Amino acid sequence: MTCTWDTHSDPNKSRKQAEYVQRKWITQLMDEAKYKFDFDSTANKKCLRDFQLYQQHLKNLSIWAVRMLESSEWPSVGVYAAMTYSMGNWDECLRVDQYEIKGQYCLVEASYDWTENFENNKTDNKYTWPDERASVWNALKKFNKMTWLTKRQNLHWALCIPASCQPSEIALSLNKTLYPIFEDQGMSIKVNVDAELCSRRNGSHNFSRGFYIFW
Repeated sequence: MTCTWDTHSDPNKSRKQAEYVQRKWITQLMDEAKYKFDFDSTANKKCLRDFQLYQQHLKNLSIWAVRMLESSEWPSVGVYAAMTYSMGNWDECLRVDQYEIKGQYCLVEASYDWTENFENNKTDNKYTWPDERASVWNALKKFNKMTWLTKRQNLHWALCIPASCQPSEIALSLNKTLYPIFEDQGMSIKVNVDAELCSRRNGSHNFSRGFYIFW
């Protein structure tokens, strides 16, 4: 699913509105998305039922539901310092087995970018160490021009989700949750969930060599 910023109706108005947006840092946006995330599936009834049951038990603070929540790890710290992997708890996720709901661990991949509506979108080609009082976003754009540095725009995080949910459905739901949050900030984001980076206890998990090297 490709997410784009639509300004065809009145681009000048959109730019003016963007100037008055209170800028948030990437981890703040992810924290907002974490608690807004909802599953969107009209075809997979089992997945929808399982996710709703999980949410219900999470409100009641059932142990198994809290275990699922804490097995996930959305990007929350260290993005500016190039900590772009949040690995969560694989073992705890796969321990979940309640009400015919089994835990599934997926390593989510996402990339975000700035649209033309983001203030100060253009940066100087010449890199200079940013003033500590300057905007973190301006510094990040300068970092992005340095090909030898880790790209802070590429994020990976752990998501513990019912095993009945398919990777493509998870990606669709994440995109629908994250897109409006990033759009409000004058940014775009695209999420991908690779089946090879998902694992469940009653099935095989075909992680790439890079996954095992990381661990």
